Amino acid sequence: MLVLWQTPYGLSIRTRIAFACTRQDCAARMIFDLSPNLPTVEFAGAARQNTHRTGDRMSRHTKIVATLGPASSDLHTLERMVHAGVDVVRMNFSHGKPEDHVARAETIRDAAARAGRPVGILADLQGPKIRVGKFEDGRVTLTRDAAFILDARCELGNAQRAGLDYKDLPKDVKVGDVLLLDDGRLKLTVQRVLGHEIHTVVKVGGELSNNKGINRQGG
Repeated sequence: MLVLWQTPYGLSIRTRIAFACTRQDCAARMIFDLSPNLPTVEFAGAARQNTHRTGDRMSRHTKIVATLGPASSDLHTLERMVHAGVDVVRMNFSHGKPEDHVARAETIRDAAARAGRPVGILADLQGPKIRVGKFEDGRVTLTRDAAFILDARCELGNAQRAGLDYKDLPKDVKVGDVLLLDDGRLKLTVQRVLGHEIHTVVKVGGELSNNKGINRQGG
């Protein structure tokens, strides 16, 4: 089973969830529109093996997991999501303060109680991750073939360089390594390492914002 749920940040939420099972005749797509009107649900394709009817009520085997964001954490929105069929809500512990997560969990429990059905809470704990530091303007745009420096001593980055939260990274890379930033959306190739600075050239550019992750291609 594959469940995908995306919750954009904004005043109106348009969330799509797609799920499928291993049988060829079991595939469905649900579209939830949580902008001002109540959620609407559409099915495309066949889900003959995934659902069955009991009386007038359709029982489904697939569970819906919804990731919460700033625009989907108030009681009213959560109630609508529960009524629309959400079974589990995912809380991303990579962002926010502990007290924020506690308050959100209490709101989820309140929404579930009002709806009269149980809703699970999935706590997504982040593992170790190497990240760039913060930028003067919050984000920069890297262009292809431009030079860019990853500097372990940089406190506040700009379009030419970025800081690192892992200060020993310059010791762990070598010329020719490919560094993937922001989950692979941007690619840098290491040209040389000078002390605490990793000099790179941009191979795949794009927008880079505060605290995005860094990985070395190939591990």
